[in-house]
Amino acid sequence: MEKKLIFGIHCDLSPKSGLGHFNRMKSIYLEIKRKQHNCYFFFNNSNKHLTRGHISKLDTVLISSKSANDNIKKITKKVIKLNISILITDSYIINYNLEKILYSSGVFLVSIDDHLKKHYSDLVINCRASVSKDEIRHIKNQSWITGAKYTIINSVKKSNRLKKKPRNILFHSGGLSFFKKNKEFYISSLKKLDNLSLGVSVLCTTLDSANYINNLIKKLDLKKNIIVLKFSRNLRKNLFKYDIVAGPAGSITYETIISGSLPFSFPFKQDGRDSEKSWNSLGHLMHLNEKEKKNKKIIDMSWELIFDKYQKLILTLKKYSRELNVKSSEY
Repeated sequence: MEKKLIFGIHCDLSPKSGLGHFNRMKSIYLEIKRKQHNCYFFFNNSNKHLTRGHISKLDTVLISSKSANDNIKKITKKVIKLNISILITDSYIINYNLEKILYSSGVFLVSIDDHLKKHYSDLVINCRASVSKDEIRHIKNQSWITGAKYTIINSVKKSNRLKKKPRNILFHSGGLSFFKKNKEFYISSLKKLDNLSLGVSVLCTTLDSANYINNLIKKLDLKKNIIVLKFSRNLRKNLFKYDIVAGPAGSITYETIISGSLPFSFPFKQDGRDSEKSWNSLGHLMHLNEKEKKNKKIIDMSWELIFDKYQKLILTLKKYSRELNVKSSEY
């Protein structure tokens, strides 16, 4: 009989991080539970207003702490008390002190890495393509696994249609809809598309973002009837209905590739996660870098290229998107 293990997952779910880390870790959590092991999510109680709507059916541990050191002590104490043998960390803000303490305590530590950082853990997983040995920052007895097949993504519906021109476009701005952060891209794009025969929708997951987009539509005096969508848990099931999904690179980008739709993406901010080799190896050919996403001329030219070469871009995406594996969470 297979020995039952107890897992822990420590990931970002805060106003700064959005839902990306949580969504990919939720797929891991569900796979662990499917294999009949126990698993607990660790969250900071200060973000309970955000976590409440997402964790009701999950086994969770809420940590109330007064400082970073207090947070480390309480997480470590809980990990030991619950007899957790494997802890997975997935965070923008890498807490090296927490990793060091847990690593030295005998817990098998797994770090999900986006930035090729140095981690104090037993195993590091990074989904970039063509990572050289020189880029990996090992510690003693540590293992790294890299490559697109380790991208943690959910299964989504696929589109089998091959249209000559795109008809439906979805704009988003990540899990918390910070449209202001990349306003140049959205302003230039909406103005560029205003006179075209297209269906345009904008996903707004908060009331503030919906107000911002509605005010922007009025300010730009756009003639097009733009649909403002509220947050939906079924978004991933409907991505295939959109021919282009435009917004910051993240979990939605990978799911858009799998769905067969064309992602038009850019980095949410310059944080070291951009990798042209990785995007190109997946067939994702419409990604602007930090500088390009603010350049109106480049944004306009990118849209023109999409409409002119749409079928070619879709065929290329479909050919190379096989690099992604929707069963990655089963590994």
